[in-house]
Amino acid sequence: MPKKNIMLAKMLFISIFLVIIVAIILLVVVWSNFANNISGQDAIQEYENMKSGTFIYEIYDNNYALQKYLEKINTYLLNSDIENLYNLLSEDYKEYYGSTRESIYSNLKGKNAFGKQFLAADYIVTNIENKNVYKVKLNSNDNTTSLDINIIEESPNKFKIALDEFIMRVNRNTEQTINGLTLKIKDVIYFNNRILTNTTLTNSNNYYVTINYQALNENVFYRVGNGNNSIDYITEASVFNGEVKTMSSNSDIELKFDLHTDSNIFNSISSLIIKDVKLTENSSSMELVYDF
Repeated sequence: MPKKNIMLAKMLFISIFLVIIVAIILLVVVWSNFANNISGQDAIQEYENMKSGTFIYEIYDNNYALQKYLEKINTYLLNSDIENLYNLLSEDYKEYYGSTRESIYSNLKGKNAFGKQFLAADYIVTNIENKNVYKVKLNSNDNTTSLDINIIEESPNKFKIALDEFIMRVNRNTEQTINGLTLKIKDVIYFNNRILTNTTLTNSNNYYVTINYQALNENVFYRVGNGNNSIDYITEASVFNGEVKTMSSNSDIELKFDLHTDSNIFNSISSLIIKDVKLTENSSSMELVYDF
């Protein structure tokens, strides 16, 4: 083969080799970018589905979340869209107050809330039952109307609202037995500055038990914290009315743990306490400490 043809063949081979190398490099770069985009989308989706209280606040902060929720609420209020407002209300709110579309319309109309745009004048965020709760005071942009609402966020972009100081109602249906006395927690109802726990105490012993033995006070408490740093808050409900309660075998008594307090302590409640209990006439007075 002539030297000229050999030279051309070598140059052609080198050119083809370089093209192949460049193509491989481009393929690697494109695939890498594609993979990064896919993983980034997965990360965003996973991030958006995170439970309340675990997402990253530097990316999804409270102000950003609140503004997104208010945009939707404002749209419904401005247009008097009672259907969407009713659907946005939490089910436990509607159940607790027996709300209908008509009653909600009357409630909001009475607050002069329709046909206006609202801004958050003030808000605080707390975590209750693993949900972020935004307690928001809204002022209309014409400064003629204010509105207090609670926004209950289960996860980013998933929320419900409640009115009238109500936050949520949680059905517990849990039981704990101490010294033959079983406390069943039926439900816990949270308001802006109040917590109400409805319970039933059952004596499963085969003898009488005396509650509030000294008849001094209600002797039913919420305990906040543990150990030496704990604080007991007495219930404001009328449970014993200063009377001694004697429970026969297999009898029940309804106990309400009702307390007006700042909602910031709700997550710190550790126990429900019943004090001044005597299992028998000759036994020492004791307290029953049930997990909350």
